[in-house]
Amino acid sequence: MILMDVKYLNYVLTIASEHNLHRAAEKLYISQPSLSQFLTKLEAEVGTPLFERRSKDLLLTEAGRLYVETAQTVIGLRNKLYRDISNLIYQNHLSIATTSQWGMRLISQVLPAFNQNHPDVMVEITESFFPSMARRLQNREVDICLASIVHLETDYEIIPLGLEEIYLTIPSQHPFCQQHNPDHTCISGEMLLNAFPDSSFLLTTKGSTTQVLIETRFRELPFHPRILGYFDNINTILHMVEDNTGMAFTPASCVVFNPNICYYHLDPPVCRKHIIAYRKDLAISPVVGDLLRTIRETYSNLMPT
Repeated sequence: MILMDVKYLNYVLTIASEHNLHRAAEKLYISQPSLSQFLTKLEAEVGTPLFERRSKDLLLTEAGRLYVETAQTVIGLRNKLYRDISNLIYQNHLSIATTSQWGMRLISQVLPAFNQNHPDVMVEITESFFPSMARRLQNREVDICLASIVHLETDYEIIPLGLEEIYLTIPSQHPFCQQHNPDHTCISGEMLLNAFPDSSFLLTTKGSTTQVLIETRFRELPFHPRILGYFDNINTILHMVEDNTGMAFTPASCVVFNPNICYYHLDPPVCRKHIIAYRKDLAISPVVGDLLRTIRETYSNLMPT
């Protein structure tokens, strides 16, 4: 019996929203013949057509509208059940994944106040880049992520926190630093071409937000900058810049005062988005709500603008 199987309820809802079997099949990642056979079997089981065929469009019949309304209610109740069970299981445990630097800095400020209000809740913290976090969210290995992203994701609930500027980072012994005050100079693509035609660049790990943003900017230039390598740790990169190994790009939260390094704004600016991401089925209990609120308030007071 396929009438009330949640998987097949979603099939009908998708057909209803797309008004077309081909588009619905693509969205569901199944073949159109399979979806058509399913709909034929379902309508035979129900005993009446759910859709009226008009040219290439499928329109809901009166029975179809009733089916869709009921399907939405059933799926809503199922999701609520999962949320309530998740809340029961994890009410004393929260798992947070975060990027290094700004995320860990933020969490170190959030946890003391949160633990004081919720001493019985254990918070587990792990570090990774967002692609890895997204997989862990999907697999229910973590509850909440503090992430830097390029584009807003739609697979998760997203709370935007703010933007963080990324700076061109140059060893102070470079002739450019002797001639241009970082406080009064913005580096355009043309200036990058003219001032640093033979320079090597040190980038963060492939797939990291900073790497994606910078290499996207590189593709807009009339030349291809030389990339010396990709590195996991921004502190390693800064030490290499200080040793005149190459130039780099540093997010504002990672900037450290060092007389041997100069930081320059880019023109136009390159910024990464900071967000909180969590599963759509995560129960927003009072504990989770307090954690999210504390993160947002602490971020606004802590992060550079």
